[in-house]
Amino acid sequence: MNKLILKIITYLFYKSNAIKQGVFALMSYDLKNNQFDFNLFLRSFPELYEEADKYPSVFNDGYKHIDKAIELARFFNLPSENLVLDVGAASGITSIRFSKAFPSSVIYAFEPIPDTFQILKRETAGYPAIEIINKALGNEIKSLNIHLAARVTSSSLLDIEKNLTNEFWKKNLKEEGTIQVQMSKLDVDIPQEKNVSILKMDVQGYELEVLKGGVETLNRTAIVLVEMQNHDLYIGAPKYYQIDEFMRNNNFELYNMIPSIRQDEKIYEWDAIYVNKNIQR
Repeated sequence: MNKLILKIITYLFYKSNAIKQGVFALMSYDLKNNQFDFNLFLRSFPELYEEADKYPSVFNDGYKHIDKAIELARFFNLPSENLVLDVGAASGITSIRFSKAFPSSVIYAFEPIPDTFQILKRETAGYPAIEIINKALGNEIKSLNIHLAARVTSSSLLDIEKNLTNEFWKKNLKEEGTIQVQMSKLDVDIPQEKNVSILKMDVQGYELEVLKGGVETLNRTAIVLVEMQNHDLYIGAPKYYQIDEFMRNNNFELYNMIPSIRQDEKIYEWDAIYVNKNIQR
């Protein structure tokens, strides 16, 4: 129930005050009566129902891309001893999801922001197969600043665009300072004798640098799940076609795309799933 409420509240960022009041009134009634039918709820507000597909990440629990990658790993019957790499692990939700799906696999969870890393440490304490690493990943070994955003999961190693007009982006990408973090490379931190079932990246515009620092690791990786963008919120971030070119040049084929943010009929962000051609049936 709490996750459902969170999805609804998140979606309400985009709606009018009148709709908000009606939504909360209906939620209050249903919660008091210990019942909540999400589809019925949506249909009670035609504007919400008609526009729901603009923000699919709100309605698919935010983790449809993770589940699709897991399904694909099972489809290819990948060895249980393979690693799973969670780059940009945040509070550990995705790492835990991977660990539950692959109980015999070791999960490497990378999270550079110290405060968030402490949450990751706490939340994954009951999962001994999750190894947490307090580092950023890129194509160099060095210290550098990360730009902290109001919504911490939007923080980036790249400068955040300050001249934003969209209220949602202005609020969530507001820079609240910087902090120095340590950066390493996949090819340094991942054991050379280990194969990887899934490499998941959520690094706010730094995806291509992570990939460049892991070319050898990619050779041993079956599935790559990478966030792509079609906006300029992070200065110098690669566009989707640059990442796609890199993946194709490294023997990967696009298998699936899961939209996460659409607005005004334009897709802004999505997650792409690539599969190594060496494992395809």
